[in-house]
Amino acid sequence: MKTVKFFSAQNFKKYMKSFGFISQEYNHSLDMSEYDFAVISIGNIEYEKNYSENDLYINGPDNHWLPTANNVLNINFADVDNSGNMQYDNALTTEQANDIVKFVEENKDKTYFFIHCSAGISRSGAVARYIIDTYNCNYENYPSNPNFYVLTMLKRIYREKYECSI
Repeated sequence: MKTVKFFSAQNFKKYMKSFGFISQEYNHSLDMSEYDFAVISIGNIEYEKNYSENDLYINGPDNHWLPTANNVLNINFADVDNSGNMQYDNALTTEQANDIVKFVEENKDKTYFFIHCSAGISRSGAVARYIIDTYNCNYENYPSNPNFYVLTMLKRIYREKYECSI
């Protein structure tokens, strides 16, 4: 049975450091595919202002900390809502949503899913809630403030791709 955990960038980095997966030196050759977990690392489109190189809060496009692998998806989009008449160029795109849904489906047999974004509330909460609701997973904290644009898009794409139509 899967367990889903979602984090802020700071708490994700601390959590993964505690198991030796993240250190001060980024290891591009680390083989993540042998582990029984999947990671979705959601970065911002641009860096936050006023950060140092070792800042735990940094979550820009080059700071995902784990190399992309079969069980690690590094993706960047802003925490904005494209519903209604609002259109943002840096919101989750349909292609990115497809990537997330496909990644989750390909890793659905992993024991753990770890998802993080900057604050660990809206974007990571939406992805965590999608996984929890769709795959009936265990969780420590149910995401109460997910980005509903992201959540709705992921659920719609899953239904279109994987559920049988009557």
